[in-house]
Amino acid sequence: MKSRISFFNSTVFKKNIIRFCPIWIVYLVIQAMSCFGSISSELFTEGALAYTVGNAIGGMSILNLAYGFICAISLFGDLFNQRLCNALHALPLRRETWFGTHLLSGFLFSLVPNLLAAAVTAPFMGKLWYISALWLLGMTAQYLFYFALAVLCIMLCGSKFAAMAVYAIINFFSQIVYWFITMYYAPLLPGLHIRSTVFDWFCPTVLLTGNTASLVKFREVETTLESNFGYNYTFHYEFDGLGGDWWYIAILGGLSIVMLGQGLVLYRKRKLECAGDFLAFRRLIPFFTLIFTLTMGALFQILGGLFQDSIVYMIVGLAVGCYASQMLLRRTVKVFDKKSLILCGAIVGSLALTLVVTAVDPMGLTRWTPEADQVEAIVLSEDYEYSPENEELYGYVNAMTLTDSERIRELVEIHGLLIETGETGSQNIIELFNGDLGAVHLTYQLKDGREVERRYYYRASSDAGKRLEKFYGAPEFVLGYEKWDEYLKDIWYVEVCDLYDCWDVTDDCQGLLEAIRADLELGLASEFEGYNSDININISREWGKSAYLNVTERCTNTMAWLKENMPQLFDSEAQNPPKYDPL
Repeated sequence: MKSRISFFNSTVFKKNIIRFCPIWIVYLVIQAMSCFGSISSELFTEGALAYTVGNAIGGMSILNLAYGFICAISLFGDLFNQRLCNALHALPLRRETWFGTHLLSGFLFSLVPNLLAAAVTAPFMGKLWYISALWLLGMTAQYLFYFALAVLCIMLCGSKFAAMAVYAIINFFSQIVYWFITMYYAPLLPGLHIRSTVFDWFCPTVLLTGNTASLVKFREVETTLESNFGYNYTFHYEFDGLGGDWWYIAILGGLSIVMLGQGLVLYRKRKLECAGDFLAFRRLIPFFTLIFTLTMGALFQILGGLFQDSIVYMIVGLAVGCYASQMLLRRTVKVFDKKSLILCGAIVGSLALTLVVTAVDPMGLTRWTPEADQVEAIVLSEDYEYSPENEELYGYVNAMTLTDSERIRELVEIHGLLIETGETGSQNIIELFNGDLGAVHLTYQLKDGREVERRYYYRASSDAGKRLEKFYGAPEFVLGYEKWDEYLKDIWYVEVCDLYDCWDVTDDCQGLLEAIRADLELGLASEFEGYNSDININISREWGKSAYLNVTERCTNTMAWLKENMPQLFDSEAQNPPKYDPL
């Protein structure tokens, strides 16, 4: 009669806990140091501590990336030693028992330390104690994703080195693809902007770390305290709802269940004699060979590009990657045969064919310009790497939205001129700063709802460059506004400074801003960008972009307003203060 399937064995479980206790003890120490460091800091009130803990999971993704693999390789590492693997599987235990027991052990390796850390920090958060529970839930889901992925990689491989390599490749596969596209294909498609955003969604480590994952939203509440010395202003954080990253964490948790189920299926099909081989399933050999070869080619291209741009580095990298992958798979250095030569030639030939097709551009992507009447608006930026996210984050005045039909039509003509004259694509970064190169980033918002981006470098002395400089010198672009009346309402403060002092002119700034606007309309934008001025103006807006302007004598309207309203800027004694006499 067939024996009953069991997914747990207490003896194996106790062995796992005792044998691998140093691993989760070290992890517990790391978490304890982090907790006590935050709690003991004088900067952390209970609200600030809750804010830190609630937004700490992003940085923890790097820790869980390593810890999840370490736990999985420790628990399932016996599969890589052929003699030990055969001995253990000769015991009267089903593979489901081994798998389920190791899975529970790995789960507790994370849950117990994190539960203790959450229990320690919760009392110090006061009424926001539940933030620790949310942190524990997010950390558990994140760890399970990495642990499940590591288990899946272990089942696919026959050695620890292979498991580590495959784990790294799968985790960062989307970044490798983006890296490969930008290295090989992007230079052949001048003008196209390939953002990494889409690729980041498929790489939790990059997305969570780069965006500083927010599980909890807080709001700042300012408190005013009156004392004998005046008013003191303090603020604290209050809970404002769950953050927008919970759905992503939930997806990772769901994927972990799927991967663990797939890992169990592979474990059942895994042959014990594959221990020591690079891959446990021969069907994976073509995929690994291709990915490893292309990655090595891109890596050699980057390293070689530090010295000289040449396709030779790519070809050498592809050859090295192809033969190195064969050495790993065959477990020998004797791979220089006809089979490897044909394989290497096929990979290089296929890549060359796709590069030729990309360069020919049969779809006409690089030659595309819209019809002016198809465009709803154009976002114009002089930043080659312009991104709306960066603009919102840093508040730079580097973009302007144009909706006027005449200006849209002119920009479309300039776009066509850039393509026609061949001033497209990336240029040498040294030329960008030392020559007369400029950058333009066009984001078309079409009437059919689509959004298309194009970006170019151009010569400022060319016809297209001269026409673009007029746009960049417009007051709307320099000051960063669309409607003048709304712009004046958004002003937070305006400050005028010389080499020695600063004056707040916010209450009487409209006249100054009108003067600046008049000078910009006269085409004097370059004068406000110079560095040979002793006077500068800082314009900050509460809900918009700020501007920092230098004022020269050629800015006639601005200088006239300053001389009339701020004569102290031009006082000879203020411009040349007496030297300090220590005696």
